[in-house]
Formats: sequence, C-alpha cells, structure tokens
Amino acid sequence: MKRIISFSFLLLIVMQVNAQKTSSLIDELVNKYSGKWPKSISFTQKTVLINDSTKIYQTWHEAGIFPDLFRIDFDRAAGSSAIFSGDKQYRFTNGKLTRTLPNNNFLIYLVGGMYFHPLDSVKKTISNIGIDINEEYTTTWKGKKVRVLGAKEGDLTKNQIWYDEKDLYLVRFIHNLSAKVQMDYHFYGHIKIGNAWHEMLIDFYQNGKLTQTEEYQDYNTNVTLDPAIFDPAKYGKVYWK
Repeated sequence: MKRIISFSFLLLIVMQVNAQKTSSLIDELVNKYSGKWPKSISFTQKTVLINDSTKIYQTWHEAGIFPDLFRIDFDRAAGSSAIFSGDKQYRFTNGKLTRTLPNNNFLIYLVGGMYFHPLDSVKKTISNIGIDINEEYTTTWKGKKVRVLGAKEGDLTKNQIWYDEKDLYLVRFIHNLSAKVQMDYHFYGHIKIGNAWHEMLIDFYQNGKLTQTEEYQDYNTNVTLDPAIFDPAKYGKVYWK
C-alpha cells in the first residue's frame, strides 16, 4: 500500500530545513567563539582620515571590555575622547563632556560583543541592525572563500556581513546609515591570539570612496582594565597604557 504524505507535513519539513540553512552561519559563529573570545582588549591605532587629496594622520588609544564597553582617546593631551557604554555614547572635548548620544557603533558588537550573548539574542540584534538572517550565500572575495549574511548574491545595496569561510572571522560589513549614506568596512590582516582571530587593519568606504584607514599596534587581549575608564563621571582620572 502506498503511503500518502500530507502537503502540510512536507511543508513543515521544508520550513525546518530552510530554517536550519538560513540560520547556520550565526549558529556557527556563536558556537565557535562563545566562551572563547577575550573579555578585554587594548591597542594603539594609527589612523588616516582622507578627504579627497588631503590626509590627516593621527594616533588613537583604544580599549574595551566586552560586550558593550569601549573607549577611544583621540587626543589625550587635548582631552578628546569617546566612551561607548551600553546604549549610550559620550563625547569629550577639552576634557569636558560635550555630547551624549545613542550608541550606534555596531562594530563593537560585531567584532566581539556578540559572543557574550545567547544565540537567540544575537539573532535578534543582528536583525535589528537591518541584516536579513534569512539570506545567506557563499562566494569568493579577495582570493578567499567567504560566507555572506543579509543579501542575495550580487546585491550590495542591503546591510550585510561577510565572514571568512574557514575561520569565521569578520572581513566585511556593509551598513546603510541612511538612504543616501552607505558605509562599507573592510577588515583584514587578521592574526590569531588564543582562540580568536583579530583584524589588524580596517578600511572605511563611504558611498564607495575611501575615507579612513586604521592600523592596529600593540594589540593585547584579556588585559586588566579598570571599569572606571568607561565611566563618564571619572573621565580624566583613569587611563590605561
């Protein structure tokens, strides 16, 4: 006697297979690095700000405690810094707090913060960034195979994140800040420290034009950092090397 399989049963199987397929990259990322990513980092950054033919060279000092504390000292002598704490960003000029803004720096989350949250939370946050977790494909970029999450192949108009296929480190993030401004971040020069891979170079493209480059030096992981470094009320009193 022939077995009759209902349409609803077949549909359920297809939905389960598709769900596993489209969420596999985030699943793998969290499974690979959860509990293994360094809790804290610090480094010196050689920054080049590019405006047409003009280049400005600066040295920034940066430190962070994952998942959501980060600080950039643009110019310590001038008291110029940015502190990212939770959902807030604090800007300092001449040693004084001048602005408090929403924390919209998603790079902190993508380069480490996400590995300190449960899988369901990561999927929700990635979706809130505007990345479609139901779109995924594999391609080749800069001579290496990469996995792309957030768009169909060939579509560079949507928010999306690209990862090295073998070691699952971030190599590209395309983020539409508005209808007229698209940022395209390229991460490379990765080195392995402990169980995690860390980029040493980042190029920032705005609407296809290179506007900033970053080169990391003196990169340290699991360093001891005083949480007061990230307290706006204690700005100017606590530093790190």
